[in-house]
Amino acid sequence: LELRRERTEHEQSRELLRQSQRLADVGGFAYDPETGELLWTDQTYDLFGLSPETEVDVDTAVDFYTPESRSIIEPEVDRLLEEGGAYDLELDAVTADGERRLVRTIAEAQRENDETTQIVGALQDVTEQHRDRRLQEWQGAFFEWIATGAPIDAVLDEIARFAEEELSGATVSILK
Repeated sequence: LELRRERTEHEQSRELLRQSQRLADVGGFAYDPETGELLWTDQTYDLFGLSPETEVDVDTAVDFYTPESRSIIEPEVDRLLEEGGAYDLELDAVTADGERRLVRTIAEAQRENDETTQIVGALQDVTEQHRDRRLQEWQGAFFEWIATGAPIDAVLDEIARFAEEELSGATVSILK
C-alpha cells in the first residue's frame, strides 16, 4: 500500500509538472553525461518542431542552434560538465522546418563528489517577446525623430532598414 501511495504521488507530481510546463510554454531537458542519455519534455520537442517519438541526442540538440550560437553554448556545456554551475542564455536556433527562433535556455549542473552527474534545464521560445521589445524601442525612436525634426529621408531609411530586419529576406524600398 505504501508503494502504491508513493507511486500515485509521483505520478501526480509528474502530471502537475507537465501541466505547468504546458501552461508556461516552457520545455525541459535532462542530460546524463555518464550514459549520454538526453531526455526532452513534449514542449521541447514542440519548440524544435519534432514529434515526441523522435530520438534525440546531444549532437542533434546542439545542431538546432545556429553556428554562432553553437560557439556560445558548447563551451558553456563543457564548463558545466567540468566545473558545475549554471547558465542562462538567449540563442538563435532553427527548427526542424527551418523557422528561425530565439530560445532562452537555462541549465544547471547537478554534482556529486566534484563530478557532474546530470545537467537539467529549461527552454523557452522568446522570439515574440524579443520582437515586441524591439518594436517598442523602435517606435520610441521613431516618435523621437519626428519630435526633434529629423530629416524625412533619414527617418524613411530607418523605417526601411527596420522592416528588412523584421521581414528576414525581404527588400524594402520607399518611393519618394
